[in-house]
Amino acid sequence: MNYMKNYDNFNNDKLSIMGITIYGLENSMKEFNEENLNNIINKLDYILNNKDIEKKHLEEITEEIEDFLNEDISFYFQDNNLYFEKTITAFHRENKLLLNDLNRYIEEYLKNTEKTKLMKYMDKKLNLNSKFLDKKKSFDKNITILLKQIALNYKGNLVKYKSYLD
Repeated sequence: MNYMKNYDNFNNDKLSIMGITIYGLENSMKEFNEENLNNIINKLDYILNNKDIEKKHLEEITEEIEDFLNEDISFYFQDNNLYFEKTITAFHRENKLLLNDLNRYIEEYLKNTEKTKLMKYMDKKLNLNSKFLDKKKSFDKNITILLKQIALNYKGNLVKYKSYLD
């Protein structure tokens, strides 16, 4: 189905499709075009129409949707609406001390079989868990995984982080 035909309904980044209203999608996409819009909507339609979807399959589809979105965008359903918005991870990504240490954390994770002092420090300070990292994924994806862990652990609040090197 070509959802771009509903573009007339776009006002202030709001789109009505399939009986739901979608907010923030256009501004959240890396590249807003017909093909990408159709891909996202078809994947969302699949999720909505398959209530018994396995968790692993749902995570795969969610990752496929995230591939079309700008960094640090999440989406959620509420009251028959779908919202796309920037997450707290975007603000954590601006913390250069934190990002530098997260980069080192991943580098050390990739090189070592045992946890290093830095990894232990960050695990304790930020409640990180390297088991969620994936050596097959890109460095940036692994950074995002760690930033999402921090956001969840701090319940959406900004973290006050003192670098391991200080």
